[in-house]
Amino acid sequence: MIEFFLACLRLNPHNNEVLKVCLNLSSPAMFHYVLVKALYRIITQKRLAWWPQIDIVYSRAGELRNMFTDTLNKV
Repeated sequence: MIEFFLACLRLNPHNNEVLKVCLNLSSPAMFHYVLVKALYRIITQKRLAWWPQIDIVYSRAGELRNMFTDTLNKV
């Protein structure tokens, strides 16, 4: 699932549907895990010239923060 998310984000970075599903608070915890692991890979892997920057996720920082807070409260 992580590879699928990365492929979707890299091939079509302006289509945020996959990102919206993973950030939804009612989505399964596995989707949240996939999102976090994929973002970690984007940040740590050597970049290819055609890959989008992590900047495309900055506009979703509030939703990402809410997801982390919700997960923390559940635990």
